[in-house]
Amino acid sequence: MDTCNCQADSCLLCDAKLPSDLSAEQVCGIRGLLSRRSYDPREVLVRAGDPCSNIFIVRAGHLKLTIPGTDGNEQIIGLAGEGHLLGFESMDELIYPYTAETLATTVVCKIRHRDMLQVLAQNPKVSLRLLESLNGQLVQARKLIHVLGHKTAVEKVAGFLLAQIPPTAVDGHNEVPPLTLSRAEISEMLGITVETVSRLMAEFRRMGAIDAPRGRVTILDREQLSMFAGYLFESTCHQ
Repeated sequence: MDTCNCQADSCLLCDAKLPSDLSAEQVCGIRGLLSRRSYDPREVLVRAGDPCSNIFIVRAGHLKLTIPGTDGNEQIIGLAGEGHLLGFESMDELIYPYTAETLATTVVCKIRHRDMLQVLAQNPKVSLRLLESLNGQLVQARKLIHVLGHKTAVEKVAGFLLAQIPPTAVDGHNEVPPLTLSRAEISEMLGITVETVSRLMAEFRRMGAIDAPRGRVTILDREQLSMFAGYLFESTCHQ
């Protein structure tokens, strides 16, 4: 496993994200606690029930988070993209509550729980950055919950796609990480049929709101997609 060189902005503990007033010794100390690994698509990062001892920071790529369903099949409970932290919510638990599986080639930084606590205790400004990051994840989770409420199929699909945009992303498809998720996985999350998802994705593509080659989705026109999602979601999206 490589030592993390911490040059990517998407990692909370990389140079570009650390407070500028940290000493070189402090920065080197934090970097020394990190390791980096690249995963191929459809690899499992952690499994539900595994002993929980590490926090993972997604530098690039996408993962889906699942739990075992009552029927024995997996149930998707969320997605994690660039900048997301995995495992932080499990610091007081003995096991991971979900399985994290990569949807595309994914690069993560890993740090042990006890080392992360040491970093936060010694660097209050890093703690503030962590709170900001977790708040961004909470905002995205709330958007997804809003989408899964009493919405039409059109609003669900459009709102779901919008909910995947990182809070810090600016409009323009080059700045929005592509979403590598199958139509079946999207339909499972939204509670609508695969046929409906495919039909609506084709319509959004025809209208120029998205680009959707097989297995990938890139948002091209956020404003137009917001119109499909409905005014209420649009206002929620930009809070």
